[in-house]
Amino acid sequence: GAVNLEIRSNPEDIGWRVVDDEAGRSIFGYSAGWYEEPGDFVQFINLQTGVWEFQVFRDSVDADAVVEIGIVNTATGDFEVIDTLDFATSSDNVLTTMFTLD
Repeated sequence: GAVNLEIRSNPEDIGWRVVDDEAGRSIFGYSAGWYEEPGDFVQFINLQTGVWEFQVFRDSVDADAVVEIGIVNTATGDFEVIDTLDFATSSDNVLTTMFTLD
């Protein structure tokens, strides 16, 4: 899997994680405070088959980011977007999406 994160403002207030939905535990991510500058960030994640929850969160409503969670096709190199989460279209401080890998 892959996370394509664009932080627009207040990067120190943005974090994200991938949660194993069946076990209920976070397996990977970055807490708020990790990012220091606005910009584009790509992170590759080795996920096995299963049900996963992706969470992006912010500590302040002034923080703004958009994130695409997806799969990298190893044969073509294409990034196949599963879902897009965007704080610009939400007043929530946590945005989530569920996905299944077969």
